[in-house]
Amino acid sequence: MEITYKIKVSEHNGFTEFKNAMRKGHKIDCYFGRHRFLYYYENYVVSLIEVKDFEHNWKWEIYCVEGKLFEDTEQFEHKQDADDKIIKMFEEAIYNKL
Repeated sequence: MEITYKIKVSEHNGFTEFKNAMRKGHKIDCYFGRHRFLYYYENYVVSLIEVKDFEHNWKWEIYCVEGKLFEDTEQFEHKQDADDKIIKMFEEAIYNKL
């Protein structure tokens, strides 16, 4: 099933704060990737960000901002895996409505 959704890309607030701290001379680790991707479909909004875990490995993390597709967060090794999961949840939302 083909669905139409929108993606809004913006700079992650955590990354913005990191840049400002570095400009002021603070030496801190960055735990957020530069971008935040918001996926919109009907009444659902899912956020996708890149985060550093406790072992300093970069992961892709999703969480549901609006709607009740899932609770908590989910992490993925690759962005494509996270994208696929988001689209699958949108498709399941359609199926569950019918």
